[in-house]
Amino acid sequence: MKRISLGIVTLALALTFVAPLTASASPSASEMLKEQVASQTMIRALTGNLGSSSQYVDWVWFGDFHATTWTATIPVYVGLHSGTTVTGTLILRKSAGYWYFYSITRGAYGARVSNVPIPAGLYPSVTGTSITEQKAHQWIITGILNHGYKKMTVASRSGNYGTRTVNVTLSRGSRHTAYARIVAYRRTATSGKQYWFLASLK
Repeated sequence: MKRISLGIVTLALALTFVAPLTASASPSASEMLKEQVASQTMIRALTGNLGSSSQYVDWVWFGDFHATTWTATIPVYVGLHSGTTVTGTLILRKSAGYWYFYSITRGAYGARVSNVPIPAGLYPSVTGTSITEQKAHQWIITGILNHGYKKMTVASRSGNYGTRTVNVTLSRGSRHTAYARIVAYRRTATSGKQYWFLASLK
């Protein structure tokens, strides 16, 4: 499955219904690694590292939802530079008092993390920074959960061979407009194929 992962956004090309999520099933570094490996096309769409700029992500809208103690299932609408809007379902999970971005599935049903093979030479430690950053910057995730931010808009992108930075605006909710930065790093598998991983949202 191809997904978008935003540390904050993943888009899958399948509609899969799964059993309700439980408090004990918190995301792990290995799960996050699999999700981002499966999300390469749309990570590049977010960071501006695709062959066609028409597929770049311009904005993400967080729809109305109700969160439980451990899980939030949020409808999202992703606007591409071509003018196309893609709908999906974002899942957030809470573990040990912290909320984490878990997955997003295209369509109206949430799904578990993609069960894809991890390429040789890539290790769960690649996503360790992302987990740490999400814990340190809970204001962004709780802002979404509290309806403080309804829209994330890409303001600018920059980068080089090994790093991409996306500056975003968070707005249209009950909180004042805020600004954040998404950072992605390039890693190379044993096969020589390059992968991009979302490291931080702060």
